[in-house]
Amino acid sequence: MRGLITLAALALLAVVAVTGCGGDSGPLTAAPDDPGTVEADYEYVIPDGTADRLAQGEVVEIMPSTLTVRVGEVLVIRNQDRVGQQVGPFWVGAGETLTQRFSRPGRLEGACVLQPSGKFIIDIVG
Repeated sequence: MRGLITLAALALLAVVAVTGCGGDSGPLTAAPDDPGTVEADYEYVIPDGTADRLAQGEVVEIMPSTLTVRVGEVLVIRNQDRVGQQVGPFWVGAGETLTQRFSRPGRLEGACVLQPSGKFIIDIVG
C-alpha cells in the first residue's frame, strides 16, 4: 500500500511539474527554422580551432556580452569547430548551426566562453 501511495504522489508531482508555472505565455523562442531557408538578422561563426585557442588560455571574443533583438528576428550561430560550445542559453554542437527565431519579449542568458565576461545575454524587445 505504501508503494502505491508513493507512486500516486510521484504521478501528482509529475502533473504539477508539467502544468505548473501558470501565467506563462509561452517560450521566448519559437521552434527552430530550417537554417537553409531563413535569413539571419544576427549571425556569428565559431571558427575551427576556437576550442584549442581557449584551452591555451587565449581570450576569445566572438559573441557580444549583450545582444538586443526584436520579436520575430532570427539569430544564427554556426559552429565550425570540432568542439561544441555553450553560447548563453543555447548549446551549439560541433559542426552544427543553431537557428533561433524569437517569439516574445523577455531575457535569455547563460554562460559563454566566447565572450570575455563569461556570459551572453539576449534581450528580446517587442
